Amino acid sequence: MGHGVRRNARASHTMPSHPDDREGYAAVFTIPAQWWMVTNGVQSERARARTRHTLRVHARDTWRALARRGAAWRVDRFLAVIGVQYPHGRHGFPAEAAETVKPIIDAGTDMGLWSDDDSAHRCSTIYHLMPGESAGDAHMLTVLIIPVPAKAPTYIAPRDINRRILATDPMGYGAGSITMRIPFRLWVTSNLTDSDLVARQHGRRKAATWGSWKAYGVRANVADALGKRARVAWEHNSMPPVPWDSYIVFAGVGYASDVNADPDNAAETVNRLLHAGVEARMLPAVTPDRLKAVVFFRLAGKADPGMHDVKLYAVRIPRGVQWLDCLADSVRDSWDEWDGRHGKK
Repeated sequence: MGHGVRRNARASHTMPSHPDDREGYAAVFTIPAQWWMVTNGVQSERARARTRHTLRVHARDTWRALARRGAAWRVDRFLAVIGVQYPHGRHGFPAEAAETVKPIIDAGTDMGLWSDDDSAHRCSTIYHLMPGESAGDAHMLTVLIIPVPAKAPTYIAPRDINRRILATDPMGYGAGSITMRIPFRLWVTSNLTDSDLVARQHGRRKAATWGSWKAYGVRANVADALGKRARVAWEHNSMPPVPWDSYIVFAGVGYASDVNADPDNAAETVNRLLHAGVEARMLPAVTPDRLKAVVFFRLAGKADPGMHDVKLYAVRIPRGVQWLDCLADSVRDSWDEWDGRHGKK
């Protein structure tokens, strides 16, 4: 158990596309309690890897079964909308489910449902609470795969969803933003093992091996240091405290020029920044009754070497407005714009 484990590559398959390249689909995953992982959880590298592997195998079977029934197919550029349903008596922050969602999305890549799950293909991942309760002690994830235009004019989540929210109540619209620059030694993502985080404290990008137990607990320590830095940034930001009863957050992630990762890989970092905003009394609670969704997307610019950028936009949801309707309308508008530009109307 003391020896490290080398990293492995993954294989992939190819799936047929749908005749209508705008047609999306849904997959439902029931996650037993022992497989449920959250971004602020503490476990050993080996336990984390075992659970991820189990989830990935389970998700491959689910994606494969859907594809065989003609209920899942290959897409190009898409949104992944993740609905989280909790068992009776349990509560949580849906974006914390990103740790469980990662192997599910990776399994879709393995099965050839998309060329890659990077930001060029999965342009935005959105987490929200599903109504009702899941059965027993399991959690339920509903994953919506929604195709969006892959060529100009492309879909841009913060612009297109905001446009629809603004249309519902132009006089009552409200928004605020904060930008933070995070040094790579404090950057925590689902792609980094605890050993990687130790290596980064010593100026190295990645560890050669993992699983030796020497790095156990470093993740929590780095997250704590990140939270302290973020709280200071919130307290010195010019944005006024967010007063709204209902809001969503757009989380823009800026990577260095040599990184093309998907934005919700950084959910561990973003979630800690949001909780720091609550601690600084700049954000209301990040519970689902207030924070309706977190929308991850890639910032257009590139971060400086050794740094990462996060821009958080908090946007009010007017009373009586369903943000999911705004999302659906924004996708429809995007395709209409694409048709108009390319003479398809």
